[in-house]
Amino acid sequence: MSDSRSLGAVAHSDELSLDALHRNRVEEFVRTLGKAVRAHQLYEGSSPVYERFVESVRQTLHLIWTEQPSLPLEITETRIFSESIEVYHSVQRSDNLAFLFFRDGIRQLMFLPGFEGEDLERFLALLARVHRSRDDQDDLITLLWEQDLAYLQYRHVDVATEGLEIPVAGGAGPSSVDPIRIRSEVEVLRGGATSGTNAGWDAAGAELPVAFQEALYFLDDAEMRLLREQLHRELRRDMWTDVIHGLVDRLEDGAPERQLRIVRILTDVLPSLVSGARIGEAAVILREFVALADRKNPAGSAVLKEIRSLFDQLADPDTVREMVRTVEDSAEAIDIEAFSTLLGYFPRGALAPLIAAAESVVRPEVRRTLSTVIERLAARDPGQLVRLLSESDPALVAGAARLVGRSGMGEAAPLVSQLLARNEAEIRLAAVAALQELRVSSAAGALQRVLDDPERDVRIAAARALGSLRYTPARSRLQDAVASRRLRDADVTERIAFFEAFGSVAGAEGVSVLARLLTGRNWLGRREPPEIRACAALALGRIRDPDAMRVLQTASEDPEPVVRAAVTRSLRGEGR
Repeated sequence: MSDSRSLGAVAHSDELSLDALHRNRVEEFVRTLGKAVRAHQLYEGSSPVYERFVESVRQTLHLIWTEQPSLPLEITETRIFSESIEVYHSVQRSDNLAFLFFRDGIRQLMFLPGFEGEDLERFLALLARVHRSRDDQDDLITLLWEQDLAYLQYRHVDVATEGLEIPVAGGAGPSSVDPIRIRSEVEVLRGGATSGTNAGWDAAGAELPVAFQEALYFLDDAEMRLLREQLHRELRRDMWTDVIHGLVDRLEDGAPERQLRIVRILTDVLPSLVSGARIGEAAVILREFVALADRKNPAGSAVLKEIRSLFDQLADPDTVREMVRTVEDSAEAIDIEAFSTLLGYFPRGALAPLIAAAESVVRPEVRRTLSTVIERLAARDPGQLVRLLSESDPALVAGAARLVGRSGMGEAAPLVSQLLARNEAEIRLAAVAALQELRVSSAAGALQRVLDDPERDVRIAAARALGSLRYTPARSRLQDAVASRRLRDADVTERIAFFEAFGSVAGAEGVSVLARLLTGRNWLGRREPPEIRACAALALGRIRDPDAMRVLQTASEDPEPVVRAAVTRSLRGEGR
């Protein structure tokens, strides 16, 4: 929108005295606006964190519109005022919202009702773009003109001429230059320069100050090298670490007001540290916050409230999901030890979101670290882990079931068994794995129910689990399965899983069944297909009985290569 629109009349008609409550609302609006800009930069405008800040800005504006019809803001280099009352102050240039406007010449903004709609997100995207842009890209004035926001007015000045006195017409005109006088002065200077002047004298014969007589020689080569090395070392210095540790040190001896400011600063930079893969510094911040809250002489109530608010946010599912995704997507190597330390400060309420987030992690080192931290959190409150088995989120329930199995919580076996009736295949698969690890007889009995599961992976996992547990009561079900038509139509992986499970649980009584499949013929004199005979040979290899070995020896000359290979593996004892 053009800056030619007069703001004076609007501002004059909207002059309202800001009481304390209204001032707090305007301060909250400006502060949350700055956080929304930073969140847009970090997450490129698509993040639950960013959406929460945008919604907070909208709510604050709705409250402001109930009190006045517009919101005028005056801007200086480090401050923002609303009707001559300061509502924002920052001396830093990097994240200074006031300086972002001031440097491009904007001196006044006027927000009108309706700005909280489409204009708000367009304005945030524009500010984030300007914050990232290089010097040679369009400035804020140009971008505002292009966007033409309907509910935002602004006034700007020409930065290049601001504060300068512009000459006006009138008075005496410029004096003429005498070329003869200029030529004579040049000749005098030229003659002095060529006649040979003493050191310490300039071309006109004036004596130079002593401080300049040795200016070209005041550092020798060794001193220049030292200066150059110190400069390079300073340029390479890790400013993040120094600044974070400096702020943390000030927490120890600061007054409550200073502590509150430092806590807010560190809270604001925490997302930047995590997104920048600076996990160690983020862990230091959480460690110091915990230490500050646990001190014998605790900090002020406002400081403790700010710290509790941060840790409540750490338990938020969106926060956990964004952090895990950021760490996994980081192109830089992650300090796994520091990442484990960081997660170690997460509250118990973060258990559920961490379990759900870990289910989608691909990088092995990140997944292992999450598993370790999740097990540590679950050990603090086993009851919470058991309660998660009744949740509706499939990823959360599957992760909780696997964690119950790894933790050896046998008392939770009945609840895990109930998960075999859930509709989600991933939950049934996780429940099978958990029951296998729990190694409880009642749990093993429940596994028989899913041998006919509609999902192939669940059937295979159940068969392997029963074979691993050597659960002999399942022999009859498995014998029916290996003789069924369905298994003959299944793929080779499923056939092998069922045959090997039968061999593991059947013992000597299963030798005759497998011998008929391996070496027998039907009434037409035909043998079983080579794949079935090979599976029977693998199953016989699971039976520790002399009769099984004799049957395998008999089949060692089978004409089919796949059968001979399976027999050889079994005779060698592979897979037992």
